[in-house]
Amino acid sequence: MEINSWLQRMATSNQYKDFVSVVDLGNTTEGRSMLALKIGNPGNNQKVAFWIDAGIHPREWISIAVAIWIIDQLVHTRPKYLDNVDLYILPVLNPDGYEFTRNYDRFWRHTRSNCTSLSPYECCAYITLHSFFGLWMYSYSYSIEVDPPHKDELVALSERAVAAMSQVGNTNYSAITSAELYPAAGVSDDWVTGVLGVKYSFTIELPPDDPHLNEEGFVVDESLIVPIAKEAWAGISTVIDRVVQESQCPCACCGN
Repeated sequence: MEINSWLQRMATSNQYKDFVSVVDLGNTTEGRSMLALKIGNPGNNQKVAFWIDAGIHPREWISIAVAIWIIDQLVHTRPKYLDNVDLYILPVLNPDGYEFTRNYDRFWRHTRSNCTSLSPYECCAYITLHSFFGLWMYSYSYSIEVDPPHKDELVALSERAVAAMSQVGNTNYSAITSAELYPAAGVSDDWVTGVLGVKYSFTIELPPDDPHLNEEGFVVDESLIVPIAKEAWAGISTVIDRVVQESQCPCACCGN
């Protein structure tokens, strides 16, 4: 897969290899590699981890494009906070399904195999990129009647993230619980919150923000990729800043 080749080139480049490395998560049922990129400056053994994934629903191509843009942004700017946080970015969580959308069914939503589990590295923040609707969502997804731990902090941080996004783009993002969109059990952000105990766990539903669109909402014009990515990055950066603030006390952001 071309994306994996690009990740490998990033990690082996003389310009980046001292702070960028590939994390091999194994192969899919159809034999495709699942590769994430770890981005973080060396020399600090007390860093926290921040996990971002995209493409679990393969028809949501914009999520993959945004993850790639974020990697490119981090690698070329090398922000100072990489001294305190390692970012793990998995741009294509479902490579079998993604290839299926490229070659057969553009709107395929599922995997191409039996259900398997993926365990992110122990982390203090988790964001999964999806589309579409223009929403910033926090746990829980399985029920609107159950509140996650630290709900007040999740709500406050979500509102700050949405405010930051509004400063750089035109999407009318809203901050809601995942279950307000529709209840769904067994989703990754609920598992990260409820099982791993990660304090900051969010789902971003990228634009378009028109709820009346059907499948055409998954087809985003190429000219909109960078503006959408910049909006998302403004929100994600807000979470990174918060995690870095708490990095001197990892128990605070891990919720333990």
